[in-house]
Amino acid sequence: MVGIAYPLGFMSISGYVSPNKEFHWLASALFGMLLCRIVYKLTGLISLHSFKGYQKLTKAEQVEWNNRGFSTVHAIGVAVASFYLILLSDTFHEDSSDVLIISRRSTLSDTTLGISIGYFLSDIAMIF
Repeated sequence: MVGIAYPLGFMSISGYVSPNKEFHWLASALFGMLLCRIVYKLTGLISLHSFKGYQKLTKAEQVEWNNRGFSTVHAIGVAVASFYLILLSDTFHEDSSDVLIISRRSTLSDTTLGISIGYFLSDIAMIF
């Protein structure tokens, strides 16, 4: 197991995260960033051909419009994944396991977390 040491013993994830999980989170975050870039570009292309007012926007307004596109796609994707995980799957069902609900995980929940981290990093990068 891989552990991350924090000063003063505030927090340790030793025993909770394996190298495979760390790679999964990293790959999911990178995929999330790539997905944001693709959706950003597609939003610009679709808007250019579908809305006459898009060409009249300033460059800064076009960037803001495209950011809203990938923000909307992220919100829809996370809502669908959350709906499935909470209501349809047994992963977070109260009686499905003796493990605390906050300690339960699945590949889908880890992937959704990683993609969301990639989205948040992309969104922060757009500010600068």
